[in-house]
Amino acid sequence: MSQQARRTLNIGIIVAMALAFAIAVFSLIGPASTSPAQAQTAVSDRALALIPAVRLIQLGFDERSLAAAGANASTVDAALSHLASRPADLETLARLDAAEAAATQKSLAAHEALRAGGASPDRVSAYETAEAELTARRAKRQALSEALRTDVSDVLAGHVGADGAAVRERFHANRDRLVPDEFKALDLTEAHWRTLERACLKQSSGQTLKTDKAALLAQCENHPQAALVASRLSAGAPAIANALRNAIDAAR
Repeated sequence: MSQQARRTLNIGIIVAMALAFAIAVFSLIGPASTSPAQAQTAVSDRALALIPAVRLIQLGFDERSLAAAGANASTVDAALSHLASRPADLETLARLDAAEAAATQKSLAAHEALRAGGASPDRVSAYETAEAELTARRAKRQALSEALRTDVSDVLAGHVGADGAAVRERFHANRDRLVPDEFKALDLTEAHWRTLERACLKQSSGQTLKTDKAALLAQCENHPQAALVASRLSAGAPAIANALRNAIDAAR
């Protein structure tokens, strides 16, 4: 893959993540914003970033991954209480979010100037400086996010056990897989995930599955973990979504 193609892909991933977070938060908040652009603008607001429930979602603890772990409303309350007890970290992370966003804009502008105007020494230097700044800003933000994520995972494990916390991690890691949600906590190799995704797509479009795909799909459908997660999602996700929504509303 060319450098330009890789950069385009990375920018697309950043934008997609921002929009996905915005949509996830505002699906809980309600109809205050109806478009992804409006949601993204509002999510970037400093006050919103300081709300523990908003940050909990941003860290990967949304209603479906929490439900898959076997969490309930009291688990959410414990996680929110933990984040609320660390206002300095929430404030710092909000600043780091803003700094990374600004550095991303500078990097994109420097890249566009380089593309449009050619590789002059000044433009190359500006681009390299902007890229270095973005890398440094991102590393700081990721380090604090990971520290908070680890702490919240420990709180979660205290309520649902280490196995439940591990289920949440797998569910979140596989959140974009093209498979039913109940499969997303399964522990599969990358090759098996690719096969399962193709099998699910073919099945949903009415195509006949080859033996290997049919066998893997049947194995996943009959896996006790899939049945457990399906039950937890059905029973727990609405209550957890409501708890998060109430926490956001109370803090706004």
